[in-house]
Amino acid sequence: MAFENGTNMYDYCWRLFEKYKTDRNIFLKALQVISMFQQRKDYPYCTVELSTVCEKILGYNLDELTEVLWKYCVRLSDQMEWDPENTLEDEKYVNGNLLEGMPEEVGKLLAEDFKNEMEGFFITLSPLFEGLFEGDSELSGIDKIAKKQTYGDKKTIRFIRKDGETFDFSANNREIDSIIDVLTHMKS
Repeated sequence: MAFENGTNMYDYCWRLFEKYKTDRNIFLKALQVISMFQQRKDYPYCTVELSTVCEKILGYNLDELTEVLWKYCVRLSDQMEWDPENTLEDEKYVNGNLLEGMPEEVGKLLAEDFKNEMEGFFITLSPLFEGLFEGDSELSGIDKIAKKQTYGDKKTIRFIRKDGETFDFSANNREIDSIIDVLTHMKS
């Protein structure tokens, strides 16, 4: 497998490490937030909101967490190295050392704690990330959408799945526009 930034895990998680340097509880906070979202009635269909919160806490949205960090940290862990002192150079770390300015022992301990907590975080949440990465391939598709003729403000709509199961609901024009908007954004 080709790695776009090499095999140093810190080249992929440097923003997360930066956040960890200032708040050593970010993994705990993220676990709590994700747990709260999983208890919602609309889970897993609220991942856009969850992604926004993850980005605020961890510095990465769910796509980045799933497609890069979780995949490299857990699925490809045997191919990754953890070296915060030899990362890709950028404007902030011209020499590629994320521990620059720290006493050596403090930096090494911080890096080891970060690695352990990050691995624990992603291993703990592997079922969540596997679901996001692989999707729900077991769900039946839609065979037909039907509407019942009504004369009031509400329209009655029936989704008929390929397995014959149905779902009926009523919606007014504003609610229908909202559904159309959600479906249109899913397409892009």
